Amino acid sequence: MSNLYLETQDHKNLIDKKITYFLEKTRTDYNLDTTILDDTFIEKLTSKSNKKKEDVKKLIDFIIWLRIKHAFSEENLIKLNRYIESFYSK
Repeated sequence: MSNLYLETQDHKNLIDKKITYFLEKTRTDYNLDTTILDDTFIEKLTSKSNKKKEDVKKLIDFIIWLRIKHAFSEENLIKLNRYIESFYSK
């Protein structure tokens, strides 16, 4: 599967899927509404996940930024993956 993405260079598709999966897992694990990703959401996710607020904010702000972008690079995908992995590893 990953080879398919590497061959097609469809970073947007994979970024969308990673965001969707992260938000779905957040809804399931923390029982949070992910419709509006604002400061209130960041506070709730920080509290429920016991993560550092600055780490949660970086991840959510990056997701918001990616959602308004039109062109995507491998660097965007790698950075998103690092933020998500960091969120789950701490």
